[in-house]
Amino acid sequence: MAGVSGPTLKHTNALQRMQQELPVAVDNAHMNTFQIRARFNQNRLTVYQGHSQSVADASLASGKLVLAPKAADSLWITTSFLDAMRDSDWAMREGQHRILSLHMSRQGFEWALDHAVSAGFDPERFDTETQWQRALAHSPVRVQWDQALSLNGKPAGYMTPRLGLALEARERFLSEWISDISDVTPHVLKIHQLVLDEDWEAAESRVPGEQPYPLRHSLRQRLGIAA
Repeated sequence: MAGVSGPTLKHTNALQRMQQELPVAVDNAHMNTFQIRARFNQNRLTVYQGHSQSVADASLASGKLVLAPKAADSLWITTSFLDAMRDSDWAMREGQHRILSLHMSRQGFEWALDHAVSAGFDPERFDTETQWQRALAHSPVRVQWDQALSLNGKPAGYMTPRLGLALEARERFLSEWISDISDVTPHVLKIHQLVLDEDWEAAESRVPGEQPYPLRHSLRQRLGIAA
């Protein structure tokens, strides 16, 4: 097994100490509640992705997401800043050294949710695993729910989604839904350094604020999101 690099090990030790010293109150009754939290306004919301240096530079120069020729068939997006940090290991993971903030249309985001199939078998929506697998294979969007984490690595008390965009959803995301791209890597590295320094209050104050995302009742029911 490869050894843990210095910065990653230091980050891990810092989080372990914070978990011991600063317990987070978690409502166990809502531990498995599905929630979507995001930064949004009337027309658009923010999603995050980690990319390579070359993809980030090309995308920022062109104003649209420019992927490598051999990019994966599915693009994964999340509205959760901390979920993106977990996925990219604070921009330390290979191929994700640059973190991009993308503004996408709310209409596109809700279209994706409307066409999403759970990445795991959902017996409330499908009678058999065969039916679910067939639906998943033909769906342009899959939704994966993960335990949301606080900055200190403890459970935040709810499940947060990431969306895998393929087929039509992938093409529409690239050509229609993105309105603006920003490089937030310097901000990410600043927060990460504060975590390494165990300056938790300063780090927390710099994490982008996210609010519960409003959805119509039928879509909430479809996704299993409590009212």
